[in-house]
Amino acid sequence: MEKGISFHSIYYRYFTFIFALLILFFYVVGKRQGFDSLDVDLSVVKRDTARFACDTRYELKLSPGEFALYGNGILLLVSLPFYFYKKLKVGREGIYLPSIKLFVPWEEINAVSHVWISEACLVKKGGVFLYNRKSIVFYRKEKKPICVYNISLLSLYAVKYYRPEMPTNLSFASPATLFNIGLNAIFLLEGYLFYFRGLQLKSFILWILCYFFKVFLLPIWMLKRENRIHRSDLQHDSLLSGNRSDAIHI
Repeated sequence: MEKGISFHSIYYRYFTFIFALLILFFYVVGKRQGFDSLDVDLSVVKRDTARFACDTRYELKLSPGEFALYGNGILLLVSLPFYFYKKLKVGREGIYLPSIKLFVPWEEINAVSHVWISEACLVKKGGVFLYNRKSIVFYRKEKKPICVYNISLLSLYAVKYYRPEMPTNLSFASPATLFNIGLNAIFLLEGYLFYFRGLQLKSFILWILCYFFKVFLLPIWMLKRENRIHRSDLQHDSLLSGNRSDAIHI
């Protein structure tokens, strides 16, 4: 399949958002404490011509606003290479999965949905890992469904563009994605614009409840709904068993 719209993995967003929250934390602390600048220690150890190790101290003084601007700019630059890792191509004839070199024509696909499938496991090197993978699922006729993890909702719109008659869950997945984006955006804007000053307890509790719904309840609801509609048996990961879905995982 030569022509089509390619989609890259969005897995990097999970880690960039965590670092963005750390940058926001230092920004808010600097603003609320009235710091004119944040001192960034760039000390290094280098060897001189006599082969003796010596400390070289560098300090970078940035205002809280400059710290946030440069920090988020670095995150953006670091994320750029991930745009070149293509996981899915949607075209007029069907879909193509570059990682396994598989082409699936539209005639073999019954329906397509975009769901959040939780990745939860005991990390190999210790600790617990939890992440809701934004995934597109291709339900095939008399074959296992194909789950492509960490793919934007835009891929579902591409399916509708090339195959308007294909059954999808756009009416459910779109509000869920807007809720996710809006919740994160409000949190960041509250921090950058108002530094969380005047944040009332009831507003804080409401935020906690919204994030609890987004992280735990909404993925369960989405997947159960699609399993009921398409009579499939996709499942969220468990801490001990890992991925339990009977599907092709990409």
